[in-house]
Amino acid sequence: MRSVHRLFCAALLVLHATSLFAQSAGLARVSGSVVDAEGKSVRGATITLENADADRTATTTTDERGRFALLGLRPGMWHVTIIAPGYEMVAVDGVLRAGGSNPPINTILRPVGMVLGSLSGLQVRDIQADLATADALFDQERWDEAIAFYRSILSKAPVLTHINLQVGAAYRRKGDPAGAIEAYNELLKAEPGNEKATVGIALAKAQAGDKKGAQDVLVNAANEGTYREVFFTLGELSFEDGRMDDAMSWYRKAVDADASWGKPLYKLGLSAAKKGEPAAARDFLARVMAVDPTSPEAALAKAAVDQLTR
Repeated sequence: MRSVHRLFCAALLVLHATSLFAQSAGLARVSGSVVDAEGKSVRGATITLENADADRTATTTTDERGRFALLGLRPGMWHVTIIAPGYEMVAVDGVLRAGGSNPPINTILRPVGMVLGSLSGLQVRDIQADLATADALFDQERWDEAIAFYRSILSKAPVLTHINLQVGAAYRRKGDPAGAIEAYNELLKAEPGNEKATVGIALAKAQAGDKKGAQDVLVNAANEGTYREVFFTLGELSFEDGRMDDAMSWYRKAVDADASWGKPLYKLGLSAAKKGEPAAARDFLARVMAVDPTSPEAALAKAAVDQLTR
């Protein structure tokens, strides 16, 4: 699965990774089309978006003309996967921003000798209905029922491996870190480089009281590449322990990995304030408002600046 990701991510997905469609009120929409190598529409392709800033996914399918759209999405980094029976998977990371008009996700799928996963025999509307039900149960904090629904979907459509992120999040919310780690490992079997699953395992270990184990997981991942979520979470672990210098070092790495992400800049501002460096804190907070103005952190940064200037 990872080799497919590497091979087709850049070559087959026509996507401007710096932006996606946006709409008013600080939310955004994505839309696009999926066709085969001959330009024929691919009906029933599954598009899954994984938000890098929250334990949530959004899933939809293409209609008879190969079109799709998802509305009401929050700005931020998203991991997009597109799959259909008999075709190679396409995957890419991209930033979704509010307040602008950007190109659609138009995708060409190539056939494979082996089907990665089949949704045949399943009605697309049934899958969407099940996902909506599972998400509703999650939002209502009915963790066991949500987990059961998500697992039911996975049993019918195992190719939708990103649903394990929701399963892991539900286990963490209900206070079962062991169950969460099991779910995240299931996703890593299909996609060994999934950063969100790696971070989820670390957070579950920390929840279980194994902070050293959590840090080891993240440091090992950080040594293998440049991962903004990994760096940020290492910063959070250091911040919680009161190690401000270490925290700021990791937050800076997260900023280096994604200069338009407000979260690490905001935490750099808080860290500087805790160290008694108000000028540096104001600088970091001002950068949050400049580079990520529609984020929740921008509002928090403004309030913090107001507090510092009193």
